[in-house]
Amino acid sequence: MIYNTDGSVCTTVRPDQTPFPGVNSFAVETATTNYFGIDAWEFDADMSTFFPSGVASGKTWEDCWDANQRAYVGGRYITVWHIHTKPLDLGQVYSAGEKITLSWKHKGYLWYIRFFYGLTTDSLTDFNSTNTYEIKGDASLDYWEDNYGLHLKINNIRTRETGSPQHLLDRWYDVEITYTLPANTRYIQIIWDFNRADLADGERGVKGYIHKPQIEVKPFASSFVVGSRPKGRLVISVEDLKFDIVNDDWVISYWKYPVATRENTQNGYNIYSLGRNTSGGSLGYINWGKQGDSNAFRLYVVYSDSTDQTVHSDSFNPNWYFRNWHYEVMKKQGKVLSYYVDGVKQCELIIPAAKELQAPFDVGLSLGGNLGNNNTFYPSNDLIAAPYYGYNSATWTDEYIQEM
Repeated sequence: MIYNTDGSVCTTVRPDQTPFPGVNSFAVETATTNYFGIDAWEFDADMSTFFPSGVASGKTWEDCWDANQRAYVGGRYITVWHIHTKPLDLGQVYSAGEKITLSWKHKGYLWYIRFFYGLTTDSLTDFNSTNTYEIKGDASLDYWEDNYGLHLKINNIRTRETGSPQHLLDRWYDVEITYTLPANTRYIQIIWDFNRADLADGERGVKGYIHKPQIEVKPFASSFVVGSRPKGRLVISVEDLKFDIVNDDWVISYWKYPVATRENTQNGYNIYSLGRNTSGGSLGYINWGKQGDSNAFRLYVVYSDSTDQTVHSDSFNPNWYFRNWHYEVMKKQGKVLSYYVDGVKQCELIIPAAKELQAPFDVGLSLGGNLGNNNTFYPSNDLIAAPYYGYNSATWTDEYIQEM
């Protein structure tokens, strides 16, 4: 975990999802609960969450765990036919229409995945192909079997024996399935089915690996974490910035991987900030990023007379924006503020001659979200990598930024 200088939480280090080799990224997100808990990360020896069905001859449950890869291993006649979860208690009844996201990192074989839901543990119903769902990450739909078994393609390769699942052993692939509950639900259950794994790759057999599975009551998969965690927060203090926000020329840059917005959708705000927002505009505040309820970028400032100004970009494609890495730059040069995404200037704001930026800035740079009244941090569900902040924005010309 990474903590702020005041000891407040926090972000999660993500070495597995980065824009380029040699850097880590940091996940800043809304509160997360993984209903698989610690058993998703450590072997569930007492089978309190996960358990096997159809263990291969001479094998035990321990053979279905790869300690080196920290993954559950399946395969009919190889390790195990099915890996089940016990019914998971979501802690309350969630209404029909709520979205539940199952995600995991995958290698190799998989026959199909089944998802069950219900109000009690003895009345669970199969989710089927007529219900509403969405598949993301490296996965896509292959087909439904008997209306309830969801077969996947990963990296456009069929994961069953008639595909080439041996080609999926080269790295971990992200699988995300968001199920829209068809009825009020408190309990869910998952089955990973590895039928016919022994017939894959010319009957040499291919194992399937389930790494860090996560189940969340969210419309998207967040970072993979153990158990539960509070809202993320990443704020660099005014003192640590080492420049005067109002009077100096400065530049801020970072790589950003937006997953969702602070409203846990892809429709709301995804903004970063200097300072904090106050209802009367009494403190210094600048924010930039995705506008709420619009696929456009924004740049917003508060002036010394407590008035404010916002400029917007043209519209962008949300499929381009979300779940892709982007290089962003925010700079101040004289009275000009400029905001760039992937080398393109999206917003430019010129401070009027008779005005200045509001002061003081009692909060520094908020990444992965923005700071509002009462020091409330609104995380935007992002990964951030290679942040930079410093003086002398004059060298950061349009051409220089395009080359970065």
